[in-house]
Amino acid sequence: MTSGPAFGLPGVVGFLAGAHCTVFGSAPGRVPPAGYEKTAIVCANGAGYGLSRPADLTVLGAGVCRASDKTSRHTLKNMNGRRSERVLFIHPGTLSDYAERFSDFGFSWASHDVMTAEQRAEFIFGLTGYASTGLTGPHAHSNGVLALLLAAAAGARRIDACGFSFSPGHFYIADETTPRNHADHDAHALSW
Repeated sequence: MTSGPAFGLPGVVGFLAGAHCTVFGSAPGRVPPAGYEKTAIVCANGAGYGLSRPADLTVLGAGVCRASDKTSRHTLKNMNGRRSERVLFIHPGTLSDYAERFSDFGFSWASHDVMTAEQRAEFIFGLTGYASTGLTGPHAHSNGVLALLLAAAAGARRIDACGFSFSPGHFYIADETTPRNHADHDAHALSW
């Protein structure tokens, strides 16, 4: 058993204590569970696309707004006009205007918090005992797995997960060649 993270949980996850929640990833073939609308909805990045109501929490890589690759561009396109009650931005390092950029892209939220990439790695190591080899891309854990682990650490009474896979592709991108960069690290973290 590990001792937990070296810092407190972000404030935006506090509402999950005792909640039944559904955590959505963006893997292809996603089938939302029946009745998910009545649970606390937690989404990773653009996984709120196609849901019948806004997410209660979106764990979002702040660097997505750079639109530096195909996955980020499609994520931004599909977040346009969407809302999340809360956002936990995973800070990409030097980028400082990410909140303004997401707002410019038409994504809105009521409250937000920030977790650095270093804090994400520390949190996952503190909870699971597994250390990734870096902070970004294939060297880091995904925001989807972070969302699952945050729900568990916040004390959710039940967590349903959908849209998680280790195969390539994203359900909101028709071209299935987009990589799932975090598969190896995610598999180790989820073994916890």
